[in-house]
Amino acid sequence: MSRIVLLGFLGCLALSPISSLQGGDNIPVRTDDEFLQMAATGHNAAIHIGKIAEVRAKNDMVKDFSQRLVREHQAAYENLGTMFKTRKLGVVVGLEKEYRDVAKRLVEVNADEFDREFLSVIQKHHDKCITNYESHIKSSRKSDVRDYAEKAVKVLREHRDLAKKLQTAANQ
Repeated sequence: MSRIVLLGFLGCLALSPISSLQGGDNIPVRTDDEFLQMAATGHNAAIHIGKIAEVRAKNDMVKDFSQRLVREHQAAYENLGTMFKTRKLGVVVGLEKEYRDVAKRLVEVNADEFDREFLSVIQKHHDKCITNYESHIKSSRKSDVRDYAEKAVKVLREHRDLAKKLQTAANQ
């Protein structure tokens, strides 16, 4: 299950590739099915990255945040289950190269820099996901997808805002 939830985080990254995390353009989501697949992939990535932080974070508040991140992205992914079954969609398990690279970078970064790097990745990723979710809320043709996106974007904002607060505290 954790591999699948990690796909949620990576999904946002998949439609907002690493280059977009570094200032590039978002790749537009055109259909509800594409959005749902992107969301699942993104949740899965967040779980994977969060699990790395559960082990590597030095600061207890960052560890707590990473546990919350994992827990809430797992729940969000599980909420996608019905929509996936109804639409007969599948989710690819595993990480795309860009996300494996992000995970590898986090595993290899100096322990003293890990918390800051992790929080930076989470902020950038969640900013891109929020943009994709807000855009899809406006364009979705299905109320269940819109409802899912509206609930999920609130959690994404909370994660981003908490990562910013923790980042600010870590920089002081």
